[in-house]
Amino acid sequence: MPPEFFIAHVDMSPGDTPDALGKLAHGLPGGVNVFQALGELLRHQPQVTIVKLAGMARGGGAEFVASADMAFAAIGRAGIGQIEALMGIVPGGGGTQYLATRAGRNRALEAVLSADLYDAETAERYGWVNRAVPADELDDVVDRLARANAIWRASSGDWPVRE
Repeated sequence: MPPEFFIAHVDMSPGDTPDALGKLAHGLPGGVNVFQALGELLRHQPQVTIVKLAGMARGGGAEFVASADMAFAAIGRAGIGQIEALMGIVPGGGGTQYLATRAGRNRALEAVLSADLYDAETAERYGWVNRAVPADELDDVVDRLARANAIWRASSGDWPVRE
């Protein structure tokens, strides 16, 4: 994948036949699809999960970003959007739920129905990412936060309980 992308989309070709996704979902909790299961797995990690977004995340990539506990986006390099409306489908990897929790119902509806690509600053204003930072500072900001969290966990022994 070119470096300007983080996660471009989810490969929908396994769902080319009506029963294909059902076969992939065999054994997953609550009848969720494979990509929803990945998002839920990420959301329920015992560690805090952080996305460092320095490229484009569309569709399933945007859902992956929203499923993490925190996300930081590089100004001038990051872009995020739910593109499914252009295909006549609903985001199927948790995007509607995760984004509504982060940005609120009205902004989530706008993002899902418009299929627009949002820059880092707009994504920050909407609550899709925690913070938009200059691209050359992204690594330092996220690394500093990750180190602080590792120190906190080592001293306290546990993470706060998630909803």
